[in-house]
Amino acid sequence: MASGAATKVAWVLIEVEPGMEREVYQQLLELENITETHIVFGPKDIVVKIEFLSEREMTETLIGKMRMVSGIKDTTTCLLYTSDAADEGIG
Repeated sequence: MASGAATKVAWVLIEVEPGMEREVYQQLLELENITETHIVFGPKDIVVKIEFLSEREMTETLIGKMRMVSGIKDTTTCLLYTSDAADEGIG
């Protein structure tokens, strides 16, 4: 990731096929834009933090890379709200 550019963040909540939590976790650790990976208890099984510079980079991670990880059943992506959004009249 280029230094000096504004980094954006998304948290992805992942539901995994039963019994595949560790395998999916290990595969996610290998993906470039994922900076944190956590196994959690609740309706979702894993939470990952993605850092990216553009929407295209985020899309490539979510669609191009994460869809290749076997065992992922469902995802919910939450984009982090920042003060930049307030400066643009959002919030």
